[in-house]
Amino acid sequence: MPGNRIGCSSLEVYASMCKTAGVCVDWRNSTDGKCDYSCPPTKEYRACGPNVQPTCNSNDDEKHIDQNKPIRSWFTEGCFCPNGTTLFNSFTDVCVSSCACTGADGMPKQPGETWHSNCQDCVCDRDSMSVQCKPHVCTEESPVTCSMEGQERVTEPVGPCCNKTICKCNVDLCPKTQHSCDPGFQLVISMSEHGCCPEYTCVPKNVCVFNNTEYQPGSNVPTDTCETCWCSYEMDSATKLQAIDCVPMRCDTECQIGFSYEAIPGMCCGECVQKECVVMLPDQTAHLIQPGQVWISPDNNCTKYKCDKNKDQLGLTEINIFCPAFNPEDCIPVSFQPKKTQKTLRQLKRISWSTL
Repeated sequence: MPGNRIGCSSLEVYASMCKTAGVCVDWRNSTDGKCDYSCPPTKEYRACGPNVQPTCNSNDDEKHIDQNKPIRSWFTEGCFCPNGTTLFNSFTDVCVSSCACTGADGMPKQPGETWHSNCQDCVCDRDSMSVQCKPHVCTEESPVTCSMEGQERVTEPVGPCCNKTICKCNVDLCPKTQHSCDPGFQLVISMSEHGCCPEYTCVPKNVCVFNNTEYQPGSNVPTDTCETCWCSYEMDSATKLQAIDCVPMRCDTECQIGFSYEAIPGMCCGECVQKECVVMLPDQTAHLIQPGQVWISPDNNCTKYKCDKNKDQLGLTEINIFCPAFNPEDCIPVSFQPKKTQKTLRQLKRISWSTL
């Protein structure tokens, strides 16, 4: 409240006048907390403490004491170190139980306390109450051997004073080799969890492989066997590739009349080979003639058919018999026998050749 501040100020002025007269008045404790004096946690409030607080540095104390001030002015209100402790120095709020050592950072060190400073191990000696330091000794390292590919020995700092030798990866030291995969596989490069160099793995594709050629599932696979093959959608557990399924090749063994099916050595399918000549009769029936034979149709005695073989081919020859025209004047009386020598003219007519 504003009224409280005015009252506290008036009491503070009155106490100050009493202090000048050499009288200490602990008035704040009588205000029921309305005029408290705030101090840091390490110090406590005193109504009449020394004007110059004693520190661990006696020279520092003498420097701040004004010898011309009357003795009655050598106390003041403020925050002070608790009883049994001493202010370490005049420019910090650190209170210590004993004035022992001062570290390189200017802060107090207790008897027996150890610390590191500028790569030295220091201790506040209990006997001399002085700082004793010696060079810091680093832990002795075991021999380091880098045996994995791509590793090298590297020295790194451990803290501000010591070094440590470790094995570190350097991919520039990995072997420079070309990696490839067989047909049906693709190259996958990955980094090892434990090593330094990349790992190269050949992973199967979803294809079939025959004669170093890749085939997609569902496509035909040309083989040199008497089979029909295709790339299936199932994996071959042995090769990890798609399996090739095959069935025996189907050959057309049906042949036309006069021909017979014969196998051909070294071939998957044979062929139809002509074995007989064929004569088609007017009634659309067929008559077969063996090679070298002659056949006369019972319906036509004037026509003969002969099956000839020329090398590997069979040919059908039709032989027609023609009689000379009948003229009675050429006959002997009382006879129809021609005067001339009766000769039968024959006309040969080759009608067809078939190729095997």
